[in-house]
Amino acid sequence: MSRAALLRLCLASLSLLLLATGCSDTGGPEWVNLPPSCEILEPAEPSGTLTVCDETAIVFRWRCVDPEREIGTVGGVAAVRIQLDGGAPVVLEQTSCEGEWWFSSAAEPGTGHHITSANYPTGGNRPHEFRVWAQDVQGCWEPDSEGARYSFGYNFPPSSGILTPAEGEEVGSSFTVSWEGSDADGEVVEYQYVLDPASDDWSLTQDTSVAYEGIRSGEHEFRLRAKDSAGCWEPVYNCVSFSVE
Repeated sequence: MSRAALLRLCLASLSLLLLATGCSDTGGPEWVNLPPSCEILEPAEPSGTLTVCDETAIVFRWRCVDPEREIGTVGGVAAVRIQLDGGAPVVLEQTSCEGEWWFSSAAEPGTGHHITSANYPTGGNRPHEFRVWAQDVQGCWEPDSEGARYSFGYNFPPSSGILTPAEGEEVGSSFTVSWEGSDADGEVVEYQYVLDPASDDWSLTQDTSVAYEGIRSGEHEFRLRAKDSAGCWEPVYNCVSFSVE
């Protein structure tokens, strides 16, 4: 159970604790403000299990709970502090209990979803951590040792190259197209290819060649891209143009 959910179950006890912590100079009960707490709602995958293609945006959604607001007294969330890896935290004003922020290694500097110290293409399945803390309207921050955390990784896309036929080569009506693929942080598991994309359908294969027979004479184009073991497709198709005699 998340800390925020557990907190909501203890509201009745909390209301008593807030008033039973001592007395003020006038002999009345002393009010003690408790810090807010956050939980990450999205991504839905458990922390540490998400790996996405480099430059793919990840959306983080969170919910923050202020104890005083939950029991109906004066309170509420005033701001959140977010941090990616060890970069400088960024403070965002937030008056609602839920918030959203997205991160992409391809985000443009100066955008509202950009952290300068940590926003760069990563690759290598290097682990990253997103953190969020809340501040309440009394100025009390959730302790640095707490806050919600989410770990994820970025993945380098694979690459491929067409070996035969060569660009501009003339071949017979029966020929074989061959290629190779590689992945810096995993392995290539599948290829997508098509001969003459304007008229033919795309096909999938784990092989590194395909044979054609009885192809009409004239100009032709073959396109190819690879997919790696993390499910990341090569971002740009490889293409070769050749002619059939």
